[in-house]
Amino acid sequence: MTSQAFPEEQAPTLGEILAACLKPGPLSDDEAMHFAGFHLAGLIAHNSTADFEQVWREMTHLPEGLLVLLDNREGWQALSSVICGLLGVDTAPVTPVIH
Repeated sequence: MTSQAFPEEQAPTLGEILAACLKPGPLSDDEAMHFAGFHLAGLIAHNSTADFEQVWREMTHLPEGLLVLLDNREGWQALSSVICGLLGVDTAPVTPVIH
């Protein structure tokens, strides 16, 4: 005797499982701040003579009050100047792009 499962009883396919696991959820404020800082560090390193590791180390040791500058374009430019000044390299031009 063979039985067939009703559609509501069928197990999800591998594709459905992967899609559910890979679906991005909303970012917390801390995750968004980390992502923005990481991206800014990459831009500074790319546009200056500093290594990414140096830039990221300085960014992770900034006073917490400066992190609000990650919220706007002018803030990114100011943070770039601060980081480059701390590292003793020429200021890297940073222009964030919002998609």
